[in-house]
Amino acid sequence: METEDGEEDRISKLSNTLLIHILSFLETRYSVRTSILSTRWKNLWACVPNLTFHLHSPPSYGFSNFIDRVLLLHDLPQIHTFTFTCNSIFDIKPNRLNSWISFAIKRRVHHLYIDFIQGLFFHPLNFPLSLFTCESLVDLTLGFNTCIVSNLPDSICFSNLKSLKIWVADPDDSLTENLFRSCPVLEVLFLRARLELDEDEDEDDEVIFNICTQSLRVLRLYLEADSYDERCCFGHEVVIDAPALDDLLLDDNFMACYSINNVSSSLAIVHVDVGLFFWPRIAECDCHNRVLELLGGISNVRSLYLSSTTLRVLGYAEDNDQLTLGNLTRLELGVVYLSKLLLDLLAKMPNLESLKLIMDHQAVYRNCYHEEEEEFYEIQWPPCLLSHLKVIEVDNFEGLESDLLLVEYFLKNAKVLSKMVIKNQNLVSVKVEVLKRLLMFPRGSKTCEIEAGDLIANLEEIQKFTQHNVLDVTTKYKHEANKKSHFKEFEVDDFVWAVLTKDKFSTSKHNKLAARKIGPLQVVERIHQNAYRLKLPSHIRTSNVFDVEHLIPYYEESFDEEHANSRVDSLSRGDDDAVCIAEKYMTTRDHRKAH
Repeated sequence: METEDGEEDRISKLSNTLLIHILSFLETRYSVRTSILSTRWKNLWACVPNLTFHLHSPPSYGFSNFIDRVLLLHDLPQIHTFTFTCNSIFDIKPNRLNSWISFAIKRRVHHLYIDFIQGLFFHPLNFPLSLFTCESLVDLTLGFNTCIVSNLPDSICFSNLKSLKIWVADPDDSLTENLFRSCPVLEVLFLRARLELDEDEDEDDEVIFNICTQSLRVLRLYLEADSYDERCCFGHEVVIDAPALDDLLLDDNFMACYSINNVSSSLAIVHVDVGLFFWPRIAECDCHNRVLELLGGISNVRSLYLSSTTLRVLGYAEDNDQLTLGNLTRLELGVVYLSKLLLDLLAKMPNLESLKLIMDHQAVYRNCYHEEEEEFYEIQWPPCLLSHLKVIEVDNFEGLESDLLLVEYFLKNAKVLSKMVIKNQNLVSVKVEVLKRLLMFPRGSKTCEIEAGDLIANLEEIQKFTQHNVLDVTTKYKHEANKKSHFKEFEVDDFVWAVLTKDKFSTSKHNKLAARKIGPLQVVERIHQNAYRLKLPSHIRTSNVFDVEHLIPYYEESFDEEHANSRVDSLSRGDDDAVCIAEKYMTTRDHRKAH
């Protein structure tokens, strides 16, 4: 079969099984539309095992009717995936949603995703009780972003469930115990718990999250209070005993007591974010020591993230000298400015190789805490700066003095650093002077390179210029830096000036060419560090290999001031050679600017 333009129709040759597999990757509304293509396609969508519905705003009751018709006409006795998402829980009637969930349960669904994208406030939702005893489920997500499961029963059974994402309110001690007893093969758990705080609540009335399981690999635990007051020492506890755990996230805005036991040395990633709202009283409570105990329990971790608030709480710990994170090779850290606290923490990570510093310019304690001035060069260098730290990334850089001080310190003192990446993804303008200061900072490592593409892209000044001007600015700074350096290195296709010395010609010819330089000439081969092969004009008959000391970098902006004094024209080049060289130079230059 051929199409109207004579091309072969390859899709028509595919089997129905393969076509159904292709349709399973589409949103259901689009797979249904294929029924109008031909008689063969009319009922294929009804055999697709994946049903995906995304209700876009504004809400449409017609779309709910469409879902009802799809479920009524769907042919398969078992479905693989059922997905329903919409912007807000208020865009759909709960009884309508529950009827769709019941349909999926009856069809022995394996993967069930129910979620709501937006919402400033949480909203409770009752789900069908049959959902909590569905043995076919392998993956379950229930309104993790904005919807609280308000009717989670005491008796649940998920014998095959491997991944669970759920948000519950006011849990008790039995929550996690029942959960892991009912989910014997659970590997991934996203648990969000909202703890209600009553004014007359007894502070000894604690909730214990006992996460004891042999199968769990990934844990995301979000603990939040429904209100905040000056009571910062809640009695809630989290006990983690998971020998297979390799990925852990703890997001806790009131700092529970953590006890981490029997965690394997294979623990790879830990993310800790303690968001406290009672800074005036933080020194009076025990929260800071809880953070220290938490880090002690995950001392074997290889990759760690700590928020800026977590770092600040850790700074109040009474005795953190014993803390050592010897296996840690990657750290992501929220910081406000360069501080002794930051350097003390790095001193506990002797094998750190990669460091990402996220500048937190909105920290709630920025104006509440005034650290004494420190002469940072007098502080003992963290060992990782001298022997291991190779990559540093500074994110959310805005060009403030605190940002510059931090970058300058690490550029100067990281002795084996190979790359410093500076990013600004928030489109905050950074002045050209800031970029110039960054490029001129002294570097403790001779091989260190600075990548600041985001800063250049966000400069207000370059909005007035073309990409040609932007490259000229960068070239200018590079040129100034090269002038201050005695070491010169070129790459193939670079253009240079070449100085003709007497050893290149016979005596008679050399007299005519005394004190001459020619160019621009293209580098065609790097012989070794001190010698390069150049492409010479055809009328200059001499060796095309030059020592590096007789080569001078060629820059566009230097042409006018140097060309007039170079006497290149006195060499009487052939016109064809001059045209070829000029064309080759312009082609190479344009190619570089395009990339």
